[in-house]
Amino acid sequence: MMITLISDPTHIKQLIKSLRKVACETHPVISGSDVSLYIFYGAEFLFKFIDDIPVSVNMTKIGKRKKNIWEPYANWHGAYTIPDMRRKGIATELYFCSEKRALESGCRRIKSLAGSSAGLALHHSLNHQCWGKTNNNEIWIDSPLPGYESLYDDSMFPSQAPSKSKMTDIDIIETIKQGLRYDKA
Repeated sequence: MMITLISDPTHIKQLIKSLRKVACETHPVISGSDVSLYIFYGAEFLFKFIDDIPVSVNMTKIGKRKKNIWEPYANWHGAYTIPDMRRKGIATELYFCSEKRALESGCRRIKSLAGSSAGLALHHSLNHQCWGKTNNNEIWIDSPLPGYESLYDDSMFPSQAPSKSKMTDIDIIETIKQGLRYDKA
């Protein structure tokens, strides 16, 4: 099993196509248009391979802009693991590789939108802070990276978040049961 950072857009698109073929499912996170958008935004694509076959991907944009205490951000655009390989810690392993790269680049926080119950469960397992549901039925994730927690006290909240308070564990578990945007597709 090997984790590889792929930066060539053509190679990324070929690997995503292979991932869709192996998965035997269509999922919005690995749709061609979203992947092209993430490439355009400058996201890094970390792939996990087993026997030279891609089984999982993490797409994260490592931010550099620093205008305030909240930045720079790592924007986690998506994670996907083929169904047969889920619940084995692969997406978590890829996340920690991406988190390490973000920390090495000076990022303070991770930002994402959880659009599926599986995605929200992954963020919850990583103890990411959830800030409510967006109008698109996604959960707003905005959380300090390790080592930066002390910069943010409980009176602070991300200005763009749909709520001024973090979701509780009970709220998150109930939301996972109810489903989100991509669970209903």
